[in-house]
Amino acid sequence: MNTYFSNVRLRYLFLVSSLFVIILLFGRSFGVLFITVNIILILSLKMLAHKRKKSRKLKRLFQIVLTSYCIFIISFVLVETIIIYHGHTSKEMTTSDIDVVVILGAGLNGEIPSKTLEDRLNTGLRVLQRDESLPVIVSGGQGPGETITEAEAMGRFLVEHGIEANRIEYERQSTSTNENIQFSKDLMTELEMENPTVLIVTSDYHMLRAKIICKQVGLTCNGASGNSPFFIKMNYVIREYFGLIKTLIF
Repeated sequence: MNTYFSNVRLRYLFLVSSLFVIILLFGRSFGVLFITVNIILILSLKMLAHKRKKSRKLKRLFQIVLTSYCIFIISFVLVETIIIYHGHTSKEMTTSDIDVVVILGAGLNGEIPSKTLEDRLNTGLRVLQRDESLPVIVSGGQGPGETITEAEAMGRFLVEHGIEANRIEYERQSTSTNENIQFSKDLMTELEMENPTVLIVTSDYHMLRAKIICKQVGLTCNGASGNSPFFIKMNYVIREYFGLIKTLIF
């Protein structure tokens, strides 16, 4: 038995070391960290399963941890399915009965839109080109590593691609999705838009949370999303589970 546990510990240490090497090679993305933590939890459960016969406390601990982990996995699969479904259905863009478009910000590289933000802008651009009467709010403040606000970079992009400057309104203060939507709503009130129907433009993996926040702040909204690159989508879809739970709780 001691030999068995020694071998298990050695395999455990080897795998954990390998996972940390993977993190160093591929970066500390949310997806990599999530997979790493889950593998460590599964290995810990396996070790605990062999030791539980020695103690009632260990047996109870094993049952609690295993039950909690199973509940988490079930909820994770269900929530991820809903997130992906909403992202997919929001690709069917329509401008009928829309009063204003709101494009949500993402990161900048200095003053250059990131791939994620460029995808959102291209989606918004297609909508605005389809209906030239629609105004648009670009929403995003200035974060670490950004030399201008995301809203300013977004406005430049749209103007460079043929959207008239007088159609663009700027929300430059927000630093989160909640603030994006709340501050954009405040701007609509300042512009005397009464009970507008909003078309939220964001990434496919981000759409469900954006719609929920719109409902929380009293906005009627539809969504338009583009296709995110596969690896970006997988990383952020995982992160969205936790973001969505936080939004629903707080």
